[in-house]
Amino acid sequence: MNCRFPLVWLLLLVPLIVCFAADPAQEVWDLLTEVASGLSERNPEAVLAAFDPAMPGYDQLRANVTALLRNAEVRSSIELESDEGDGESRSEELNWLLNIRPEQEATASTRRQQLVKCRLRRIGKKWRIVGFEPLAFLAAPDK
Repeated sequence: MNCRFPLVWLLLLVPLIVCFAADPAQEVWDLLTEVASGLSERNPEAVLAAFDPAMPGYDQLRANVTALLRNAEVRSSIELESDEGDGESRSEELNWLLNIRPEQEATASTRRQQLVKCRLRRIGKKWRIVGFEPLAFLAAPDK
């Protein structure tokens, strides 16, 4: 019996497996860009799906996002400022920009730019945002 044949195949497959292994930083970035896209698409369900419902302030966040997207067009973009953590928890700082234009006021808009801090944790197989500061960043503008 030749034992080297399976070993050779295993050695050839290891680099391929490593290439397809999950990169926690990329997975988290993908989740955060889904939040930004959900805001731009006026899809509160997509935005809120990224958050852990057990997160402190989740009910306020849900109310903020729902009110923000109910009557306004939102353009959202994020830039990564810092990324720390491992395969189970991560801390992100984002330079987040929102351009908010109320439906009834075609020329009026609000520009909101801020450093947003997110804490994320892997829950089961998925990443979820478990901390978001400041919560008011995703609130509708004052009238």
